[in-house]
Amino acid sequence: TAWNTPSEWNQSWSGFGKRFVNREVQVGISNSIVAGLGAVWGEDVRYFRSRRTGIWARTGYAAKTTFLAPRRNGELAPAWAYYIGAVGNNLIANAWLPDSATGVGDTTWRISNGLLGRFAGNLWFEFWPEVRERIFERK
Repeated sequence: TAWNTPSEWNQSWSGFGKRFVNREVQVGISNSIVAGLGAVWGEDVRYFRSRRTGIWARTGYAAKTTFLAPRRNGELAPAWAYYIGAVGNNLIANAWLPDSATGVGDTTWRISNGLLGRFAGNLWFEFWPEVRERIFERK
């Protein structure tokens, strides 16, 4: 809403509501695609903490698992369900988004933001337990 994108939805409470519902629906579609295909293909789409030490090793693992997922045998392999979920939900969203937001560049931008969001989520799950422990440490 702050950036008024798409501009047809205006910077108003109504526009905020449309953007909020749009985002929630897209997340739901993406998660459904990822979970469904992941189950069929044997991809475990959950994030598992790395058990590594050091900020850079753990950050690297979070980045790697943005694009790779463990298979039934435990090996990491391309996360096809993630890719299809990121692309699929945005192509589906083009059906209701205003024309100004459905171009190739706009759709590509949304797909990239989805993958960046997955990386941010991985970082959260990787580091939050220690951060929480330090913040709320009881003496």
